[in-house]
Amino acid sequence: MRGSGLPYSVIRATGLVSADGNALFSGLRRLEGLQGDRIAGRITRTELACLVVAALESAYSEGKTFEVRRDETESGNLT
Repeated sequence: MRGSGLPYSVIRATGLVSADGNALFSGLRRLEGLQGDRIAGRITRTELACLVVAALESAYSEGKTFEVRRDETESGNLT
């Protein structure tokens, strides 16, 4: 992919979970992203979908590979 010359972004999701009916994963959370295969955690399918759309709209994400998880700390709560 990198050698193709085409624009790309690789988003590596940590543990992918469904929020449907699960209070543990309800509500908006801050997302954390890093490079280098250094994080573990979880992210909902909805959060990942929103991130994919944001990456498509951002020139900053072009040519990057990064991994993401939801911030489960108290300060990560956005609701």
